[in-house]
Amino acid sequence: MVTSHDCHHDKEWNTRRRKLIREGLAEDEAERIAESDDTLDRHFHASPLVPVSDFPADEHGNLRAGRVVGYFPVPACPDGAFPESVVDLTYRCTIDKRAISNRRWCLNAASRDKLRYAIARFDSFRSLDVGEKIEAAIGRTITDVAVDTSNRLAVAISLDDGSVLHLVQPPGEPDPSGRTAI
Repeated sequence: MVTSHDCHHDKEWNTRRRKLIREGLAEDEAERIAESDDTLDRHFHASPLVPVSDFPADEHGNLRAGRVVGYFPVPACPDGAFPESVVDLTYRCTIDKRAISNRRWCLNAASRDKLRYAIARFDSFRSLDVGEKIEAAIGRTITDVAVDTSNRLAVAISLDDGSVLHLVQPPGEPDPSGRTAI
């Protein structure tokens, strides 16, 4: 499964397009030129699908529920192409998009958000201690975390019941030197 963030797939393309527009080309011409450059955005990250049946039976429930850090549950494919599985986020590789002939399946927007959270949880929280403490304290499961990029002081924690817990980090006090510590 592709595990690169959506914006990663067009990062170089967007940069090239903007540069061409700054050089005076019309938007449609800049897009055509960038689109024809097959050296742009060629690589993406992917992780293998592992059948749930490859794990001990007593782990299946937690894997299916997405409670095992480093794994993301994927239902069996309707056409039988693969069984009920988990994406093994502990293993990532880089693939050249030229090696892929066609894309057969994709996640819907809600599932992509859950995958992003599973990746963030694995990459950032390595220890679930803080997340588990928050979940235990509020009696809900965290489904997503977003940081307000406009001020980096606000964090929105989405919960399994659809509610959102907003946390605000108080601003830091200035250092005696007069500079604000970040």
